[in-house]
Amino acid sequence: MPEALPGRSLWGGIFVQGTEIIDVVVLALYCSKIVDRFKAYICGMEEIEFIINGEFIELIGLLKVMGIAQTGGHAKMIVEDEKVLRNGKLEVRKRAKLVSGDVIEVGREVRIVLK
Repeated sequence: MPEALPGRSLWGGIFVQGTEIIDVVVLALYCSKIVDRFKAYICGMEEIEFIINGEFIELIGLLKVMGIAQTGGHAKMIVEDEKVLRNGKLEVRKRAKLVSGDVIEVGREVRIVLK
């Protein structure tokens, strides 16, 4: 293991000095699920809140309503191409019933918070 240079400290295998520790902390926060909004901001992901009318909305319906998919067939292709995460996990069911509290991410470009 390398030794720290004078005036620097070794933290997690990374030499840090002054504001470099902030970079390490930001990287740690980026990897945490607690800071989903921060992650969306850093990734350049657009975050949208969507209010559900009723108990649920089907995944392909949400993709069409939000303008992410132009048609139902296009929405199905997006899901089949494994570009959709539901609450951080891959969602492959085209007609999955999404409810309030679900968070949908599409291709690291759009994050939809259902209310």
